[in-house]
Amino acid sequence: MPNSRPAVGQGAASGKSPGEEPFVSEFLSESSDEFRRRTGQPADPPIVRDRPPVRPTAPVAAHTPPPLVPRRTPSQRLPEGWGRLLIAGGIGAGLALLLLGFPSATPEEPVAPAAPAAAVDGTVRIVTRPSGAEVFINGAKQGESPLSVTLPAGAYRLELRRDEAVRQLPLVVESGQVVSEFVDIPGPTVLGVATDEGGLGVAVDGVYRGMTPLRLTGLEPGEHRVVIGTGPAAVVRTVRLEPGGSVDLFVTTRTQVTDAGWLTIRAPIALRLYEGGQLIGTSESPRVMVAAGRRSLVLSNEELGFRTTLSVEVPAGITVPVTIPVPDAIVARAAGTPSPTAP
Repeated sequence: MPNSRPAVGQGAASGKSPGEEPFVSEFLSESSDEFRRRTGQPADPPIVRDRPPVRPTAPVAAHTPPPLVPRRTPSQRLPEGWGRLLIAGGIGAGLALLLLGFPSATPEEPVAPAAPAAAVDGTVRIVTRPSGAEVFINGAKQGESPLSVTLPAGAYRLELRRDEAVRQLPLVVESGQVVSEFVDIPGPTVLGVATDEGGLGVAVDGVYRGMTPLRLTGLEPGEHRVVIGTGPAAVVRTVRLEPGGSVDLFVTTRTQVTDAGWLTIRAPIALRLYEGGQLIGTSESPRVMVAAGRRSLVLSNEELGFRTTLSVEVPAGITVPVTIPVPDAIVARAAGTPSPTAP
């Protein structure tokens, strides 16, 4: 069967000479577009193929790009410390605008007056006679007299107590000043009666009080008549009691008048007289009877811490006055005043 496909080559029906186109030795398919174009046949209509349906896809979330952060180049950096200065300047300018341009909505509160200056303390010096009294200021115990207390300036209530005696008086303390209070406190009076032979009856102002040795309290200050013993051998003494003071009376009954003498003791403080360790009298008595001859006595005041010895010749039937020197410090203490200091 002869080949119906025309050959494509030199001398084909295209009308071109062999020198015009090169020889092509391939054959074209009759169904190709090139064959139809060269032979003048119409091209096949385009084949339309069914496409599968397009499935809808899920919406894609919009992507937001990150914000751009401006970066400073080395030429844009400020000198070190300028940032704080700019911030401080901005804050100061804002405060100035608030203070100058915007008056405060709330009214200013009145300024309270300044408090008065605190009061300066003062000193109170309290001395009592006799000493050793309990000192209370506004009900609070401060100690025993004599003493000094520092208190704020003002008015106070001073109370002094000694034994059964109580004294109350107002006290005013001034700033920077020293206030001295010298107070006599009459305590209970004491009368002591002793004899060389114990068991003798004692009557005071005609009232029997007991037998020797005897110590009486609660007697009124002043003079009192004391009778020791009974009958013709009774001894009568007159004693004077000071407010808050004490008197010790010693009487001997064994020594006859012809073999005895008397001593009168003069001293700025009260003294007790001892011979051989026995109490024979006090300086408060007008006279103290002792045996005639050379006597060695001890005189003391235990409350004031004073003690001394005395050697004296006592003639029979004679009263011998004796003066006892006492240091000024002891005398001042007895009087309840500050003792003098050496220059």
